[in-house]
Amino acid sequence: MATKEINAQITELKKKLTTLKSEKILGKLKDMSQLKKTRKQIAKLETKLSQERNGS
Repeated sequence: MATKEINAQITELKKKLTTLKSEKILGKLKDMSQLKKTRKQIAKLETKLSQERNGS
């Protein structure tokens, strides 16, 4: 996966996370596990990006 694609996915997931946090505050979020899943997805992509930068 190209670096630009990974960065784009991270950006989209961060927007999604912000939306989920807002929904949680407003009491509209029904599936709280979405927050954890989204954070994990971001972490995985950031790890992959870091590995690509380091040549691993």
